[in-house]
Amino acid sequence: MKQFLIKTISFSGFALIVIFVILFSSNILISNNQFHKIDSSIKILFLGHSHPEEAINDSIIVSSRNFARGGEHNFYTFLKARKLIESNKNVKFVFLEFTNNQLSNNMIKWITDYDKTAVFFPNYTSAMNWEDHLFLFKKKQINYLKIQQNIFFNNINFLINRERNVLSRRDWGGFYANKRQKVDSILNSQLKSGSIKINDLNFELDDTNLIFIDKIKELCENKGVKLFLIRSPQHSKYKFYDNEAILQKIKETRYSDIPFLDFNNFPLNNSEFADLEHLNYKGATKFSLFFNKLITDGLLDSNDPEEMVNKSILNYK
Repeated sequence: MKQFLIKTISFSGFALIVIFVILFSSNILISNNQFHKIDSSIKILFLGHSHPEEAINDSIIVSSRNFARGGEHNFYTFLKARKLIESNKNVKFVFLEFTNNQLSNNMIKWITDYDKTAVFFPNYTSAMNWEDHLFLFKKKQINYLKIQQNIFFNNINFLINRERNVLSRRDWGGFYANKRQKVDSILNSQLKSGSIKINDLNFELDDTNLIFIDKIKELCENKGVKLFLIRSPQHSKYKFYDNEAILQKIKETRYSDIPFLDFNNFPLNNSEFADLEHLNYKGATKFSLFFNKLITDGLLDSNDPEEMVNKSILNYK
């Protein structure tokens, strides 16, 4: 019995070592920049969560690629930005979403909840260094350890299938043409029940998203990439407008040196929204055509891009 236990423990230990070696080696292999290449004609990246994911149709906007993904915390956005910029010297401009709901204390759950971590962690392991791993480990050790199994099979799948590009998977983001049109029914429901105010949600500032905006800013400065903050259109009845004063203060103090392109006042009908915070495919087409015209009219080289956007919106109305 004693020998059996010793053999079992020895075998288990050996198996763990083999798994660790395979996991470590596969992470290194897949982190190769060659697996993160985009077309050389792409100069513009759009990054963020579901707002730009559903608002920016990159097939309409010249020389651009939308890598935004719903539910994505800026920790993962930073990993993505760093890897894409390091792997693609043709990237010269980054448009990063900066909007109201990213300041909510609920955002911390986007890097601590198991379900969120299980979705994002395995997909961005190839873009992580030891410091990034340590950050995630400290946030929720049990989640970090449990998800190593997902990463193992994700990596093995990639290598066995001889995939040539991590970015060919939808997991790294992309434009989503939302077909919903729920604004009228949402507003009718709110009229019956009473509008939800931000105070009812116990709003507290979560600066973890801001920390990674700082990191993206530093990254862009070091790599010679021009960074813009943008706010995709939201419906005027969207509940998170109640923290608008906080957002404006952060913009004016912390990010005064980064152009902030605010499209909140871009004119859209209810039928062009999916809900109060997302555009549907009709709204995305309208907005992306407008954005493309800004690009072709010289937005990227403008001395005052904020003023150019504001004037263009007024003229469009």
